[in-house]
Amino acid sequence: MKSRTLTLALLAVLLLVMFTAATAATAVAEEPYSGGTVAETPITPRIVLAAEGLSVTFTAAGTSEPCTWEFGDDAIGTGNPATHTYAAEGAYDITATCGALVLARTVSFAKGLNFTGFEVLPYLLVAIALILIGGLMVRSYRRSKATH
Repeated sequence: MKSRTLTLALLAVLLLVMFTAATAATAVAEEPYSGGTVAETPITPRIVLAAEGLSVTFTAAGTSEPCTWEFGDDAIGTGNPATHTYAAEGAYDITATCGALVLARTVSFAKGLNFTGFEVLPYLLVAIALILIGGLMVRSYRRSKATH
């Protein structure tokens, strides 16, 4: 009984570690973007952005010049600030030309949980772990019935 409890506890920890690792690996570490979070580059003047999913408002902070924006997906916009909605998740090279000043920044956007390149891997790992746990529980149950 003690070894069964220990085995189940170890499998539960393994499942938790696998799921945490799988979901942590999917985070877009480069750029906070959701919930209206404002992210800034550490230099001035700079490109500041606020995003909700794939809809993004860009501002060229530190300049009052009108700006022309290249959003990195072949779209161009004007104004300061400028708003753009991306068609797909991904990394984009943003360029703002404000008079003689040219600002550039690479940003990554995603909506919701992002399993880019690993769409089914986290779920597959969880399914395998659950199958293993179920198999061990059945085996343990059969052994306990055989000894009684």
